[in-house]
Amino acid sequence: MRAHPGSVSGPLRPLPDLFAEQAARTPDAPAVLGDGERLTYAELARDAGRLAGRLAAMGVGPGDRVGVCVPHSPDLVVALLGVLMAGAAYVPLDIDYPARRLEFVIADTGLRHVVVDRRTAGRRPTGEARPIPVRDAADAEPGHLAVPISAGPEDVACVIHTSGSTGQPKGVLIPHRALSNLALAAGEEFALAPGETMLANKSAGFSGSLEELFPPLVHGATVVLPGNRVALSSVDELLTCLEHHGVTVLILTTALWHLVVRELAQRDARFSRSVRLVCVTGERCRPELLSLWPRLGVRLVHIYGPTEYTATVTYFSLPAGASVPDGEALPIGTPIRDTRVHILDSAMRPVADGDSGELYVGGASLALGYDGRPDLTAERFVPDPFSPSEPRAHLYRTGDRVRRRPDGNLEFIGRLDDQLKILGHRIEPAEIESVLARQTSVRQSVVTAHESAEGRRRLVAYIVAADGDAIVDDDLRSALAAELPAYMVPTAYVRIPEIPLTHHRKIDRNALPEPPALRPALATAYRAPAGRTESYLCALWAELLGLDAVGVDDPWTALGGDSLLAQRVLGRIRADVGRSPRPRDVLAAPTVHALAALVDDAPGHTGRPALAIAARARQSFTERLAAREGPTLLGPLAENQRGIWFHSLLAPRSALYNTPWTCRLSGDLDHAALRAAFATVVSRHESLRTAFVSIGGEPAQVAGAVAELTAEDLREHPDPETLARNRAAALAVTPINVARGPLLRMHLLRTGDRDHHLVCTAHHLVLDGRSQQILLRDLAEEYGRESGLGGARRVLTPTRHVDFAAWQQSYLASAEATEHLDWWAQALADVRPLALGPGERTSGQGASERRIPDETGRFLDFGLGGPEELRRVASTAGVTHFAVLLAAFVAQLRRESGRNDIAVGTPVSGRTLPQMQDTVGMFVNSVVVRTRCPDGAGFPELLDAVRESALDAFAHQDVPLDRVVERVPVAKERRVGDNPFFNVLFSYERDACLGLDWPGLTLGAARDLPTGTAKADLVLTVTEHADHLQGRLEYRTARADGNLASRIAEGMARTLRDLGSERGED
Repeated sequence: MRAHPGSVSGPLRPLPDLFAEQAARTPDAPAVLGDGERLTYAELARDAGRLAGRLAAMGVGPGDRVGVCVPHSPDLVVALLGVLMAGAAYVPLDIDYPARRLEFVIADTGLRHVVVDRRTAGRRPTGEARPIPVRDAADAEPGHLAVPISAGPEDVACVIHTSGSTGQPKGVLIPHRALSNLALAAGEEFALAPGETMLANKSAGFSGSLEELFPPLVHGATVVLPGNRVALSSVDELLTCLEHHGVTVLILTTALWHLVVRELAQRDARFSRSVRLVCVTGERCRPELLSLWPRLGVRLVHIYGPTEYTATVTYFSLPAGASVPDGEALPIGTPIRDTRVHILDSAMRPVADGDSGELYVGGASLALGYDGRPDLTAERFVPDPFSPSEPRAHLYRTGDRVRRRPDGNLEFIGRLDDQLKILGHRIEPAEIESVLARQTSVRQSVVTAHESAEGRRRLVAYIVAADGDAIVDDDLRSALAAELPAYMVPTAYVRIPEIPLTHHRKIDRNALPEPPALRPALATAYRAPAGRTESYLCALWAELLGLDAVGVDDPWTALGGDSLLAQRVLGRIRADVGRSPRPRDVLAAPTVHALAALVDDAPGHTGRPALAIAARARQSFTERLAAREGPTLLGPLAENQRGIWFHSLLAPRSALYNTPWTCRLSGDLDHAALRAAFATVVSRHESLRTAFVSIGGEPAQVAGAVAELTAEDLREHPDPETLARNRAAALAVTPINVARGPLLRMHLLRTGDRDHHLVCTAHHLVLDGRSQQILLRDLAEEYGRESGLGGARRVLTPTRHVDFAAWQQSYLASAEATEHLDWWAQALADVRPLALGPGERTSGQGASERRIPDETGRFLDFGLGGPEELRRVASTAGVTHFAVLLAAFVAQLRRESGRNDIAVGTPVSGRTLPQMQDTVGMFVNSVVVRTRCPDGAGFPELLDAVRESALDAFAHQDVPLDRVVERVPVAKERRVGDNPFFNVLFSYERDACLGLDWPGLTLGAARDLPTGTAKADLVLTVTEHADHLQGRLEYRTARADGNLASRIAEGMARTLRDLGSERGED
């Protein structure tokens, strides 16, 4: 069992009491802002109190329920608080929900009163309930400002309806103690206080609204309620709202967070300066977008929790600038105040740390159960066997499978049942299936979720038609929309002859086919596009929707589009054609035909060039060099490839730019499946089939030889493991012919019946660190498909690397690139590499000299403790793991060189274009982190200096290092193979196999193989493995020696141990 260390004791006071105290402390502070509306704390307390007085005069009090049907505005907060101050429970009635669903909720909760405003009075169903205006002319009369009737902690505060497995929504009873506990916990985590402003953008019918509306109001902060919540799914509208209101804290669903991060990265933009905290809740965050987050410099909090625990069980906080290791999931964190969590097996026994089980939660935020559903309440809210001193204590069975990581954070793994989560909403498929069952054209149905390669989750309905009936998707969609909220209406309808079943006669959801990439059956006839704009937009919608065709008159909502996808369309229009239609207009344009007119009339924009120009630039390049014989011409080289290619001309037998690694595969390996999987992956990624030649003196990428998997059986050898290590070492240093290829070699060495070593050697021209992860991920997935042990094939068409290379040439001519170069010219004007020993480099050799330095290298491997210790140190200091390790390295370099001005080169991914996240190729650039720290400065001051220097360097990473060298005067005199700014490199990497699931096999750690060379005088690489940090120091023997490497290694390890000890004592 784990509990929040700050658990409280004693009863929690109802939220109206907490609000009243805050209103007395800050009466004139702004409490609520809307579209042109503003209420101070005193005004909100007055208006809510008047409504409470009128309700009390009607006999409303504790135990009663009152509906609230008020639009998203300050009056909504008045209504909710007014009901709570009367001692009753509010039942939200979202004005955007279908009338039938509102009628069900009203009848299900037995409402006798519904609070409305002038916009909803008479327009939405209230059944037998009496409509009560949120404001009344009589409010100003004496006697109508009633003293709030204080409800007890166990009295119901609100009833939130969620999707039900029986076909009808179920009401969750949330008591006052739970609402107060959430408000206090969120206020602590978000550091809410007077002067802070929080955005409230969720429907009051969604439990996530509780965390946006109430925590600010009991801590003196301000709540912003924009009138048009849907418009805020536009990144532009959202950023404008944040800037206009000075929002400091906001919560985004994962889908909207994905859109925002992707758009900001594409524009190289940031949040407004007021934003200091962004929370994300809902589905898993995409790893490739998590990797883009640190550049935004904003703290990120991951929120997890079901409605049955008042929306929040745990928080996980990622400090500003910190990153999650590539490919690793964002944890859901640790419990909030006064909360207990247990990870149990099917017999309700605790599992061992690290093992997975069902998450059970209990504590102050626990709901009372389901309204009018004692059977379901007893099933999901069970007695707590771990709290004998509290005989009435209960736990909620979440149905979520989690595990506890070594650092104490919980990690979400998946569901134990069929419940789905879309756009942050938990959905029971049975509720949708029950509506489909009432349609005469449907005999059977199954509803499930499908996730695209880009991470877009959508509902798919599989339909078995009634005999002889034709099914029109529009008809089914209309029938569902009449009863269900929009987020519960499937976006695709797939006809199947029968529902697949398991041996136990249960629905086999894994056997359901992939949704076909076909235009659905619509009432609207297909009409082909006419003209360039319509053709482009039809192709764009078809690409993002995964369809074979889109007609110009097809409503995009009927094709499966939603507001978030419409914003992706808008972002692509800007990036591809340089036009900027208004977000609201895009949302209002129902078809391609209507959108085309907006695009043609929209103004252009300036900034970084669109990726779409890459195709034109690449075509121009190939046309210019077309008059020659030879392999198929693909495109130009990227800037960071040019130096590597030039080195290969000067030293064709060198292994300096070989990137060799090996990992162990244990289990019953299907050799044919692995061979087929490798062939599929190579065919998917063009870079793996590329060679590099000179055409008319200009380097170019051309089609090269295709790699094949080579297998060797070493089992007959007396010592197969030693032979495998020797074979891997030899393969690592074997030169690669970059002009012919293949530039990727994959060998499988079999050392036992169930033991294999996978050895990969690729040239750095086609593979970087992220590419290694993509290669292994795709290989594992394809192996699973080929062997029958995995799931369906990933639908993935990666962007071509040659398009990035062509785009880069246009980018380097942009004003943004010029600004970056100007910054580097100033930052590196007087920098000098370190002197590390008697063999240090000599200066004064001209750039025209074509002799490269002696690159012969040796290496030293050493341990740096465990990753959890590093995480604790970094978390306590509020910095990244990278910053701690680099600072520890810089501390050793200061000691060895006697200098306080230390320049270290470090690689950056170079994948600032979101379209390149799944592309194999060479994107890595290097930046210079220059740290200046005065004499006598301790490690904390050095750490701060390293952090600031690294953030500055990363902010200007898009210009290639070679362009910086050309620009900076000090770099004019240099020797080929030497960098004029630094002779020391630092890299922090993650084991590429960590967290990777290889179907049917156990995958060992990825281990880099030495090449007998070093890319700089001193190169430190720290690799994070599952249970340890591995350091490797490579050094050029002509310029450094083993004694230097040993001193630095020992100093690094000692520094990290000392830091861990200090943090542990704290």
